[in-house]
Amino acid sequence: MKAFSWIIIIVVVIAALVFIKIKFLTDKTSENNASSAGKNSVLAVNMKVATSAELKNEFFTNGNILANESVEIKNEAQGRVVKIFFTEGASVKLGQMLLKLNDDDLMAQLKKLQSSKKNADAEEARQHQLLLVNGISQSEYDNTLNTLNGIKADIENIQSQINKTEIKAPFDGVIGLRNISVGSYLSTGTSITTLQQINPVKIDFFIPEKYAALISKDATINFTVEGVRDTFTAKTYAAEPVVNASTGTIKFRALCANPGGKLIPGAFAHIVVTLETIDDAILVPNQSLVAKQNQQSVFIIKNGKAISIPVTTGIRNDSTIQITSGISIGDSVITSGILAVKNGNPVKSLPSKNAVQ
Repeated sequence: MKAFSWIIIIVVVIAALVFIKIKFLTDKTSENNASSAGKNSVLAVNMKVATSAELKNEFFTNGNILANESVEIKNEAQGRVVKIFFTEGASVKLGQMLLKLNDDDLMAQLKKLQSSKKNADAEEARQHQLLLVNGISQSEYDNTLNTLNGIKADIENIQSQINKTEIKAPFDGVIGLRNISVGSYLSTGTSITTLQQINPVKIDFFIPEKYAALISKDATINFTVEGVRDTFTAKTYAAEPVVNASTGTIKFRALCANPGGKLIPGAFAHIVVTLETIDDAILVPNQSLVAKQNQQSVFIIKNGKAISIPVTTGIRNDSTIQITSGISIGDSVITSGILAVKNGNPVKSLPSKNAVQ
């Protein structure tokens, strides 16, 4: 009975080994058949013919809009406001009167000095005639002349103080909101209002040091601002001569015409800087690129087969990437099914209406 049990066990083991062998041979045959079928099957792919096109190397940054000229209007002389000549938010011209302070005391002093000057002029003329005929000494005449010159200097001083009671626009611009009223007594340096010259406007922005050499002094930039649909164009005209040590950037400044006043100082600008323009760049869709470790490649169709070509790349944008070496104009670059394509696989191109553009 014990021997019979051993016989059964041996038969079962032999049967299991036979089953495993048969299963292994069957799976291997299926694999070989599938592999053979895969090698012989033709994969349908989309492709795009490599052509040359203009490519702009663009850098995106942000900046701030500034008034071309900006000043806070303050008074040099103290006194009471007797007249305000400007309207808030209005345009003013260079030299236009903005505000007048009380000058009654100064005008009284000026009239007194002008009267004294008239008498001194007459005395100087009389003594000059006497000096010519030796009727007086030179020292007597000099004293009279010095008195006249002193009065003239006092008149100039008073006139200068009177001028400071008249506040005028230092340049063409748009006046801001006023901080004072008629009758206010202003101490020296009181903030009265602001004046902004907003046509043209300045745009300040920062460029990384490595790109700075690609921007010429009169480079063109394009920018947009929130709330305005228009795209504006400006030209750079100056840059800081040093690199910001903390950010590694250089500050540039551009000028933009603003005849309609759409651009407001203090606004935030979204800027596109064209660093360079390449006239004959070879571009392929981004999805064509295969990156493995440190090597980049694309598949081209040659004699009905997919051929992997190592490439070097340049500028990339949202949809395309520049190929600087590896393929030539006219090559058919595969743009779809990249993960399924193997080097040397037979492929066929789908009709152009299905191709990725």
